This record gives sequence, structure tokens and C-alpha cells, in this order.
Amino acid sequence: MSKLSTHSVTRLLVAFMMVFFALSGVTIRAQDTPTDVPTDPPTVIPTDVPTDVPTVIPTDVPTAVPTDIPTDVPTEAPTDVPTAAVTDEPTAEVTDVPTAAATDVPTAPPVTSVPTVVPEPPMSVWLSDSFDSSDTSAWASTAGWTLVPSESGSAWQVSNSNDPLALLKGNFFNVAVQARFLLQGGSAELVVRQSEAGNYTASIDATGLVSLYRAGVLLQQVQVTPAASGEWRTLRLAAVDGLVRVAVDNIEVIALADSAQLPTGSVAIAGNFVIPTDGSAAPENTFLADDFSLSVKTNEIQLYPTATPVATLEATEATITETPATATPAASPEASATSAPTAVSTAEPAMSLLLSDTFDSGDTSAWAPATGWTLVSSENGKAWQVSNSNEPLVLLKGDFLNVAVQARFLLQGGSGKLVVRQSAAGNYSALIDTSGIVALYRAGALLQQAQVTPAASGAWQTLRLSAVDGILHVAVDNTEVITVADAA
Repeated sequence: MSKLSTHSVTRLLVAFMMVFFALSGVTIRAQDTPTDVPTDPPTVIPTDVPTDVPTVIPTDVPTAVPTDIPTDVPTEAPTDVPTAAVTDEPTAEVTDVPTAAATDVPTAPPVTSVPTVVPEPPMSVWLSDSFDSSDTSAWASTAGWTLVPSESGSAWQVSNSNDPLALLKGNFFNVAVQARFLLQGGSAELVVRQSEAGNYTASIDATGLVSLYRAGVLLQQVQVTPAASGEWRTLRLAAVDGLVRVAVDNIEVIALADSAQLPTGSVAIAGNFVIPTDGSAAPENTFLADDFSLSVKTNEIQLYPTATPVATLEATEATITETPATATPAASPEASATSAPTAVSTAEPAMSLLLSDTFDSGDTSAWAPATGWTLVSSENGKAWQVSNSNEPLVLLKGDFLNVAVQARFLLQGGSGKLVVRQSAAGNYSALIDTSGIVALYRAGALLQQAQVTPAASGAWQTLRLSAVDGILHVAVDNTEVITVADAA
């Protein structure tokens, strides 16, 4: 019905589709870091040219001690050169010695100290776990981590293991995490935005040394008062709006700006221990972690599904798998108000190709023109290019119910989006951005997110969205990454 070669520009498997390719550029400029060195230091060498008649500045210290015997011979001959008299009063002159010298030079070029710390935007707690219920299903426990009795409940204990305790709640971008630690050896760590690009890590050890790392590179260290024996410390790490902050016991101790901030990633608690490699016995290095919380920006909390135990999701999957996937009638208003999408694992039924458009012919009659969209030369044919426009490119082929659409995207900024079942009630849309974030929306509300490997520079990615028999599927490069059932 059409060609399907590797030189094709774009492939669409369509019943009804609205392609939405939004480009949005964000520029973060770091302010120049002020220094303490004056730009115009005053000179200390007097000139031969007399200035206006100097006024005599009285001092509190007399310049000569009077004697009881007057003399006709002056004790000092007056000179035209004024001397620098030391007074007890502070002067407004700028000295040549800076009052404070910068000591922490970031090793990573894009990261700079923040001269004036911008207040953190409002944050809302998305997940809180005291571990007292002993439910560990939200965490991918690894060797060395054990849930043990602590205080009046439970806490995680790690002994001589550098493997992280990963949170199984997806990926986050603007995020803050916090936990309490009882340190006995090694360093306790909080990790955010973990991906192939690296992560941000904050650590604290028993001596009070606090460190911030970006992708394994030390950015800054500070010293806080060591904890007393048996005293818990609260460590907090936030990566929000290009600023990375570290706080200890509710006092911010590090704030750095990262103009090349890391992409969305996962979250973890970790430890760092010195483990002998010569076969000798490791010391009893251990610490406890308790009262973990994760917060996101208040105005972005709708981007994340409600935090629920992983065990509940697994039970839901088993229940839905037993139910055959069949077309259901339109839900009643009552059902629409109470139903919620549920994660599922259901195979898509057989589909037949209805329309395919490579755009190589230059015929755009099947598409409604939109601002910012242009048909341009690409590879061996043509492709749609959109620049800084959020208007959709609408397919003029009618309305569809059980439908699957697919297209290839070459992303340079913003997100590429596919839309189906667009009506007054809303739509289903799937998007992918340059960082590899894949998201599924229903009527503008986020249903689920997934992280895939970001495309290499110049590499195309294939996005597919289907809404068939009440099941929504999203695939990237022929690999399904999201499957959700929508009862309404």
C-alpha cells in the first residue's frame, strides 16, 4: 500500500490522529559570580601636585606629649607631605585585602555557586514512608539492606554494601527527597534523577562532612557539626528548576545552579563504605535510614499518578488479566466520575493498516494547515517541521474509536506528540521528549510516565499510540513502555 524503507521520512499508522510536535526552548543563564576583589583599588603613593588645603582631622591620640619646659625649637619640622595617621574611627576606604576569598571552585563547568539563593518554589509531599508497616514493596531491596526494628517501628539497615536501595515509583524531574540517618560508619546518600546520564547525590558521614556530586563528580563539600553518639541526622536533597540544594537538619548548607541539569530519573537511598579488596574482613560499617519523603513542585503534582504500593498494582494486573478484553459500551456519567485508569498487561488485537503517509509526494491535502508547520526536505523525501508552535496538525479523515497511530520524530527541542479520539470530552495523547521521557495523558491529566534511552543526536525515534477495546498502549521504537486500561 506504501513504501516502508529506512529512507522514509515519516510513517503513520492512522485511523484518526492529531500529531502535535511542540518545541519549547528554555535558556538558563547563570549570573556572574561577584568577587570580593575591588576593581579600582586606591593608590598609596602621594603625588607631588598639592591638592586642596587639607583639613586637619583631629585624632583621639595626641601626636606629641607636651613637656613642662617650653622650647623655642620646634620638635618637628612641618612638611608638605601629609602623613598617614592611624585613627580609631573606621574609614570608608576600600582596602586592598579582600574580606573573603572564594574557596570552592566547582569541578563541573556548568555548575556554579548561587550568589543570591532563590527561594525554593512551593513543594508538596507526594510520597512518605516511615517503614513501620514493614511493607517493602515500594523498594527494590538489594544485598546488604535489611528492614530492622528501630525506635517504635522499623528502619532500613545497610551493612557494608554500596548497592543503592531504589524507589520503585518511576522517574522524577523537579523533586526533593529527605530521610533520617543514624550513622555508625560510612556515608549515607540520597540520589535523584538517576539515569544513563548520571545522577545528583548528596552524602553525609559520621564526621559531619556533607558532599554534593553530579554524575560522580564532586561539586562542593561543607563541614557541619558531627552528630552526637546515637543522634539521628536529617539529610535533604532537592533538584528543582536548575538549582541543586542540600540541607542538614533543616538548614541549607549547599546551593548550586546547574545550567546543564540532568534529565528526569529515578530516586534511591544509598550508602558508601570503604570495603577491603585484599580479602581482609570488612569493619562493621552500618547505618540506619528512616522516615523517607519525596516532594514535587506543587504546580506539577498532577503530572504524577497517586503514589500507591506496588503490591496493589500487581494484584490489579492479575485481576485484569483474567478478564477478556472486549469492546465496552460508553460509560455512564456516574461511571465516568468514579472510574480510574489501571495499569494492565493485555495484548493488542489484530490491526489492519488504513492509511499511510510518507509526505514525500508533497501532497498536504489530508492535513489541516496549522501555524508553525512546514513541509521540508528530509532524508530522501519530505517531512513535517514544526517550530515553536503548540497548534496541532490535524488529520482530515474523520473520527475513529479503536485506533492506532504511529510516526517517526527527529527531536531537537520540546516534545513530539500523537493524539487520538479528540472530541469535546478530551483526547488520549502520548508524547516523547529529548530526554527520553514518555508520557500518556487522558483529557490533559497524566496517566503514566516511563523513561527510555534518549535518542542520540540525529537519531529518529518511532512513537506509537493505540486506544483499542478500552486499553491504551504506548510504544517507542517497537517496544511497549506503557499499558493502561481506561474503564471510562
